Amino acid sequence: MGKKILNIAYIDYLNTREELNYFKNLIINANIAVTKNVNLYLISHLATENDILDLQNNVNTVFVLANSSDIETQNIQLGIVPAIFEETIAQSTIEFLSKHIPVLCGNKGGDCELCKSELFTFDTENPNDFEEKLVNFINNPDLLKEYWLNLHELTDEFIKESLLLDAK
Repeated sequence: MGKKILNIAYIDYLNTREELNYFKNLIINANIAVTKNVNLYLISHLATENDILDLQNNVNTVFVLANSSDIETQNIQLGIVPAIFEETIAQSTIEFLSKHIPVLCGNKGGDCELCKSELFTFDTENPNDFEEKLVNFINNPDLLKEYWLNLHELTDEFIKESLLLDAK
């Protein structure tokens, strides 16, 4: 049996490094036996060469993409939205959902309210919780379907309105 690989993506939209640093630390501080089963698709205007090297040393492969429209051509299974700030809903969450990619998010802000399954929310104060969620999805990729079965009933309408898909 081959190695199980989970394809995850991270998009930064904030003009601050706090969330990127937090995400990078989640990856770097997780058990490398877990993170080496992860391919990371990184869309970031803030990531430096050193950030990319640090991440590369802790995952299977890092793919640097120019912008979020590039994720449509990849086999991304899960979007990661750390949501370390008390905010409504991150633009990255909207991007992932509009491309039909489930989201694993931190428990701060409104992102975690879009899906009723606890599989897709991690405690931002407990880095082990993030690692445990990754392990679940690496070992049981069929669990990713649970996101769509547990969407908040307003999510589809919210995404359409947020992306102005109904604009004339």
